[in-house]
Amino acid sequence: MEKILYEVNGGTLYIKGVSKDKCIIREIDGKETEYPLSSRKIMNQSCICFGSTLEGRLEGIGELTGIKYKAPVLISEYQRIIMFPTLSHKENECAWISLSHVVDVIPTEKGVAIMFTDRSIGEFNVSKYILQNQMAKAKSIYFELFNREKKDI
Repeated sequence: MEKILYEVNGGTLYIKGVSKDKCIIREIDGKETEYPLSSRKIMNQSCICFGSTLEGRLEGIGELTGIKYKAPVLISEYQRIIMFPTLSHKENECAWISLSHVVDVIPTEKGVAIMFTDRSIGEFNVSKYILQNQMAKAKSIYFELFNREKKDI
């Protein structure tokens, strides 16, 4: 197994692909770091840290919710970290955004600006409609998991 360069955690705001083998990760403390891996590889490493591959998580979400295309991913059940993609999982410039840190979505000329819980702004080359659709998918997964937990009690 290759060395884990970054593990998505409760302080991760987003992972933004820059090229086929480079991404930027922004954390809630304002720290932004460039890594020599694609956003997809970082997501896969983070899933592995919690016992599954990215493909395994995507398959599980598909079985649970029926969402097959641009599915959000539950990274950690315990920390309730759900990341959702802005573009197709195969895109080199895909960004993965933490649902729990999104405060507001503002349309811009080039896409959207997202205000996060730490009041920082991230800009993404995706329409507001697509982003809101992705957020709705991520919220439905959160709701599905929360309701299942309540039923078990």
